[in-house]
Amino acid sequence: MSSRALILIGSPRGRRGNSGAMGFYLAKRLDKEGMETVSFMLNPSRGGPEYSVLESEVSHASLVVLVSPVYVDSLPGPVIRAMEQVAERRRGGTDGLPAFAAVVCCGFPEPRNTELALAMCRIFARETGMKWLGGLGFGMGETLGGKAPDEAGGSAFIIRMALDVAAEAWAKFRDVPKSALLTASLQRIPSWIYRFMGNWGWKKAAKEAGAAEKMRDRPYDDGSEDY
Repeated sequence: MSSRALILIGSPRGRRGNSGAMGFYLAKRLDKEGMETVSFMLNPSRGGPEYSVLESEVSHASLVVLVSPVYVDSLPGPVIRAMEQVAERRRGGTDGLPAFAAVVCCGFPEPRNTELALAMCRIFARETGMKWLGGLGFGMGETLGGKAPDEAGGSAFIIRMALDVAAEAWAKFRDVPKSALLTASLQRIPSWIYRFMGNWGWKKAAKEAGAAEKMRDRPYDDGSEDY
């Protein structure tokens, strides 16, 4: 009987999000490595099962992989809620514990913005007694555009290569290889280019909305220094 991998999709955007695209790609890679894979949406409002089903899915898995975006340097609320519920039921237990790994992606170019979220995953594994197999943190998640890494073109090459190496190791319940960590840590564009394009995008949107002259308005500033 093959080992069972549970892929937790942590994006509120569900299947349409970049985390969903990476999660389903990772599921295919684990399937090629001989694992039975099941995907679980952590946001019920986007078509995922209720949280009451989550514990049963975790109990039947030999490997759990969280794939999630970063929101304000942290994991999204539905992901944290799911972690808390699993931890409440499994803290201190030792029977039937799966291994745990994570893939976290942020929109900024610097992969270091995922470090806090990955630390949360590592602590979750420790608190629940799961074997921590490590995690990958990617920057520039929006380059996927909701497409799978093998369909998003050259811009997704780093993501695809790191996930391929990690999947091979995780399917054998091994720690994520250093080569995958180094690949994921590569910053694909300079930070100044990202800031330039971001500012240009905001100015373009403001102009199209007829609000270019209002971008520096501070309507709630009464002149007081008591913020």
